[in-house]
Amino acid sequence: MLLLALKAKLLWLNYLSNDRKAGFYNIWSGKGSDKFRREIKEDFAELMKLLENGIIKQQIAAKFPLEKITEAVELADSRNIYGKAILIT
Repeated sequence: MLLLALKAKLLWLNYLSNDRKAGFYNIWSGKGSDKFRREIKEDFAELMKLLENGIIKQQIAAKFPLEKITEAVELADSRNIYGKAILIT
């Protein structure tokens, strides 16, 4: 049921007239060669190590529960934030 609700909201976001598109991004989707998938996994592991050790930090401007997706999109569209607006399930 949650997946259906997410897809419905995704469709709604794509029909907004703001020349932006929303979608799911999945680096593990299996596209590309075995070498590409292996390199992506290695790069992702390295990224996680850098985050874990505090060498790089995420720039999170605000966190919103999924029910407040409208406010999150409005904040992100305002371009008045530094970082990402994060949806929490």
